[in-house]
Order: sequence, then C-alpha cells, then structure tokens
Amino acid sequence: MAVALGPGEGWVGHKAPYAHSRRVGVNTFQIILIYVLGGMPHILPKFYLFITFSSVLDVIAFTASTWAIMTSPVSLISPLSSFNPVFTTIFAMLTLKEIPTPMKTLGIFIVVIGVYFLNISDAKKGVFMPFKKLFSNRGVQLFFLANIIWSITPIFQKKAIFQKQDCYPQT
Repeated sequence: MAVALGPGEGWVGHKAPYAHSRRVGVNTFQIILIYVLGGMPHILPKFYLFITFSSVLDVIAFTASTWAIMTSPVSLISPLSSFNPVFTTIFAMLTLKEIPTPMKTLGIFIVVIGVYFLNISDAKKGVFMPFKKLFSNRGVQLFFLANIIWSITPIFQKKAIFQKQDCYPQT
C-alpha cells in the first residue's frame, strides 16, 4: 500500500530535515522585509488594547457563526455574510467618520434587496414578511449577530494600526 506524505511528514516522531530550513527561510525573508520597509515600528500601549478587543470579538463571532451553521441550513445563512460590509460601513461612519461614496451606498442597497429576495414568496403575506420569516430562524439570528460583531472588529484593527510610531524620523 502506497502512502502519500505531505511536506515534512513521514519521519517517525520528527519533521523532515528540510521542513525546518524552509521555516527559517520564511522567517529570514520576513525580517529582511521589515527592515526594507523601514524597520519595526514602536507600538503604543493602546495597540494591544485594540487588538485584544478585536480578538475577543472574533472569538465570540466565530462561536456564534459555528452554532448558526450547526442549527440552520448553510444555504439559508451564508448569503447573510454579504451584510458584513454593510455593517462595517455603518460602524465606520459612526466611529471613524468615514463617509461612504455613492457607489458604496448603492452596494448597500443592493445587498438589502438581495436578502429580501431570499424569502420573496412570503411577500404576499406582507411587505416585510420575507425579513420577518428570515430573522425568526435561530441560526439566522446567531449568524447575523456574528456578522455584526465581525463588522466591528475592523474598526478596532484600524484603530490599532494608528497606535504606532515609526522607528526612524520622517524626512
């Protein structure tokens, strides 16, 4: 019986000898790239605070989305992930004072219309019935919550990016 082994596999209790050298090469490239791009920035304390908030929110969102996928059909909830840029745009407007372009605003409108069409057959019972039926599903609620949370994390990440000082004085 032939067994196909991936890179670094097949050595009993050890990685193949070239696996370590490949990792060293990647790390060396990263270090060289850092210095070519201007050196390591000085990270301010708020950087760690923002990254921690972002990480905690990511874990909560991942947990909610996992529960959603376990309890609802993926075909029902996966289109809702297109709401993520919509929420991110709204939160960026409120927290970062970033105003969306007319094209982004049109995109948001198209996403909302698209979600409406997921249950368009229920529109006979009322104009908002497709939304009501969609959001009455527990999995949809959890996935929607996950996407709201995932739309907040880029705000913290962007704020973290600004919490640095360059090593070298700018000329």
